[in-house]
Amino acid sequence: MTTSTAHRAARGGLVTLAGQAIKMVLLLLNLVVLGRLLTPEDFGLVAMVTAVVGVAELVRDFGITTASIQSPTLSLIQKNNLFWINSALGLGLAVVAALLSHPLGLFYADSRLVPITLAISSVFLLNGIQAQYQVELTRSLRFRSLALTDISSNAVALGAAVTAALLGAGYWSLVIMQLISALLLLMSRILVSEWHPGMPGRNGPVRKFLRYGGNLGVAQFLNYLSANAPSVLMGYAYGASALGSYSRASQIATIPVNQVFGPLTNVALTTLVRLNDNGPFNRAVGTMQLLLGYTASLGSSFLVVFSAPIIHLLLGDKWGSVSPLLQILAVGITFQAATFVSYWVFLAKDRTASLLRYNLLTKGIVLTLTLVGGFFGVGEMVWGYTAGLIIAWPISVLWLRTMGVPSSIPLLGGLRFIGLGLAATTGGLLMPLTGVIELPLLASAIGWAVGLIVTLVFPRTRMDLKLIIMTMRQLIRPKSSIKGI
Repeated sequence: MTTSTAHRAARGGLVTLAGQAIKMVLLLLNLVVLGRLLTPEDFGLVAMVTAVVGVAELVRDFGITTASIQSPTLSLIQKNNLFWINSALGLGLAVVAALLSHPLGLFYADSRLVPITLAISSVFLLNGIQAQYQVELTRSLRFRSLALTDISSNAVALGAAVTAALLGAGYWSLVIMQLISALLLLMSRILVSEWHPGMPGRNGPVRKFLRYGGNLGVAQFLNYLSANAPSVLMGYAYGASALGSYSRASQIATIPVNQVFGPLTNVALTTLVRLNDNGPFNRAVGTMQLLLGYTASLGSSFLVVFSAPIIHLLLGDKWGSVSPLLQILAVGITFQAATFVSYWVFLAKDRTASLLRYNLLTKGIVLTLTLVGGFFGVGEMVWGYTAGLIIAWPISVLWLRTMGVPSSIPLLGGLRFIGLGLAATTGGLLMPLTGVIELPLLASAIGWAVGLIVTLVFPRTRMDLKLIIMTMRQLIRPKSSIKGI
């Protein structure tokens, strides 16, 4: 990988992180404003639909986008063919989702879900048309354009949703937000793209993309099922209000996943596929895991300790039931970060068949534990889901070894940032119980900070933090090279 390409990829990572930071601000505004204008039932109704028909988005793409990004070469005719395949799948699945609107209403015994499903089904077509534009911008390392189009579409959509909510639209304001976001994302990426699709042709074979995407698509489908099983089961068993509370807790807890981990996949993939030697590849994997892991560990420990004031600040008094659910979900985020880099390794090494087997095992465990917990209550269901995430981590460590990544890299690195999160959480929860400090919130803050400081006693933790700081500095410096790339 050339120095200039490495620098462009590294800068792309920085731009992506900056863009996601802005999106995180928009998400917080979403939580604060819409959480006060709408009810848990409003969010629950939309979550009932998206948890079920959202699987169509995975089927629509079925790994083709990732396969296109991962491919060393992509001809003009192949781009055209893939564009029409994605668009056709998007149209077909929009029709299927629309046909499912009445059965979905019967499943949840709520007729309001029928028009919601009909409206949201059009998003699949818009995203299908947009997919290959995203591929083209990613392959060209135009991460700034990707970030700007993503941010602008989300900002305008949020403004429209708030306006609709103020006018009394209720749950329809959430539907409007999804529709406007998808439409503006498509339009803006068409405008900034230097490529536009032509007619399909026979000289652009796409079988290898469909084969790669087939295994990946099934693996992603399993991941989607495990991630959304609590929503579907909770909506069916406990109703829209309970699901509304869970959806808010899940949205807050998964901020690191949705706003950082997922979007960085494109950047990580374009970097790792260019590393042919095991040494630089493994060092890059270790660095990426530490960056994600320490970020997630800090965030999740903070959410566990301060869940009650966070919910009160963001959502208000009527959302008190969200706090314990947020604490449970936050526990699993650190372990999810510990396993996330393995997903990138599967893709970079073109091991999608192995990824499928891995997901069959780990997501099967998550689904089973979630279902078992659901028989006992809402909190127990969420604990079952979180326990599945925890169990998946040691399995991912063993699986990475089969792909040439030494077990010591993900295992020892994971233990260090998991230990940091555990120390901070323990300090934050126990300090108020001592009675040394009268103000509970201040006591929690001091205990949390002390827990973090204690981990710095270990030299290896200090080395990790130095590596993270050095890597961030190299990303910022215009002419720096990235170690291991």
